[in-house]
Amino acid sequence: MELAITAEALIPATKFVVMTHAKLGDFLVVTPHLKKLEELYPELIVAVPDFLCALYEEQKIFKRSIAQSELQDCLRFIGKSDNVYNLSFPLLNTIRIDPSHHKLNGEFFKRPQHVSRSYAQALNEFFPKMPEDFQAAPFLDFNSEPETLKFFGVKAFQYFTVHSGSDFEAKNWAAQNFEEVVERFLKAYPHIECLSFVGPSDQELFQQKPKPSRFKTIRSDIRTVAHLLMSSLFHVDNDSGVHHLAGAANVPSITIFGATAPGTWSSLTKRNYIHWGRPNCTETCENNHMKECLDRICLSSVKPEHLVGSAEQIMSAYSRLT
Repeated sequence: MELAITAEALIPATKFVVMTHAKLGDFLVVTPHLKKLEELYPELIVAVPDFLCALYEEQKIFKRSIAQSELQDCLRFIGKSDNVYNLSFPLLNTIRIDPSHHKLNGEFFKRPQHVSRSYAQALNEFFPKMPEDFQAAPFLDFNSEPETLKFFGVKAFQYFTVHSGSDFEAKNWAAQNFEEVVERFLKAYPHIECLSFVGPSDQELFQQKPKPSRFKTIRSDIRTVAHLLMSSLFHVDNDSGVHHLAGAANVPSITIFGATAPGTWSSLTKRNYIHWGRPNCTETCENNHMKECLDRICLSSVKPEHLVGSAEQIMSAYSRLT
């Protein structure tokens, strides 16, 4: 007599992992951990934030995943909620929904270490097979779509990219500084272009003066931005979600850090030229102070010429490869 395994029999073994209120950078940093968990726990299904679904599905990041917006309908179909792991950023209030409510130890996030290491240690409490010393690394590796490059009128590795915003204004380097970097670099390298990514809450560059030639403003979805990043010579940014997207794609990056620490919040790539003015400040910087601080020497002490110097080093490295 053959045994039939029904869908109903499999449902209790299925576990869903969802990161509630996830922002772009948050989910990009934790993605390598979720890929490792999926390998160690085949019963896991990852709920992907809707804004990343197109890119993650295209690149087959997970073996089994659903859109986060579909999770509740799926749970209603199953009729259970005790198999959902709810990862509330930054895992300080992570709970496993009914029947028992567990909270992870918030001490992980008070240690002077990269947040990806904290994720590994915290997730180990719920998933014992997860190595506490797990090393997260870039995970996006593909060629840009020729159609995307053609649509925006650029050629692969004939442009650099810039993003001057973030989800928190206090982290942002002054727009005029980004503009000076763009102008100086386009003047020094007349054969390349600049693509400037602008998100829903970002301000466009060159609002107060004419845009330079070979400068284009790009407003598009995450998938398109990822394809443009993959063929970028390098990316210039604040500590932002797009900075983490470039890091996940292992794109050489030049990043300005201010109140947030690069030792904790830098992207996954090791090809990152970091400019951080925080050591020049004597204040204890917490969230409220970040919002109220008028000096912001952590940002103002970083000068455009510093970034131009990093860009020249990157271009020099390219020239040695040709």
